[in-house]
Amino acid sequence: MKNYYFSLLILLMISNASAFGVGSFYSDSNPFVVVPGETKETYIVLQNLVGDQNMVASVEIISGKDIAKIVGNQSEYSVPLGNNNVIVNIEIKVPSGYNTGNYNVTLFVKSAPLSQKGQLELSQGINFRMPVKVQKSAGSSIGKIDSGTIIWILSILALLILVAIVYIIVRKSLKEREFYSS
Repeated sequence: MKNYYFSLLILLMISNASAFGVGSFYSDSNPFVVVPGETKETYIVLQNLVGDQNMVASVEIISGKDIAKIVGNQSEYSVPLGNNNVIVNIEIKVPSGYNTGNYNVTLFVKSAPLSQKGQLELSQGINFRMPVKVQKSAGSSIGKIDSGTIIWILSILALLILVAIVYIIVRKSLKEREFYSS
């Protein structure tokens, strides 16, 4: 009899499969960058691409509460079937004097199918980690020039100046010989 109930439970779980997901632009190799004393907003995306039901999700910050909060008063988000762009806005506010380094903001996203009253539904939860890098200046590698590039630029600039000087000397010399008529 136990095997019967267990088999029935497995069958019910398989028939209600869903592909609820959470996405973000940030990863360990591309953390969200912020400076102490700065406030920035970012977001995560809730997705419900596979299955046969609309979902409802609740989002809660479980670590990093000292620098992160969910924007707005909304605690639950409706995620219709086939939708991959339900936005949850997150504010990252790093106090002045906060230590620089790498931190994690972890969100617990609990999702369940929208169900009729009195119907028992299984829910799933995802711990989603968003890396945050607190650094002294907001500079990034974009726009920074390494020393090799600086040497090339200075070499080309010196060569152009040398060509200009040679041109001026040659022209002056030719003028003195009356090669050019004034």
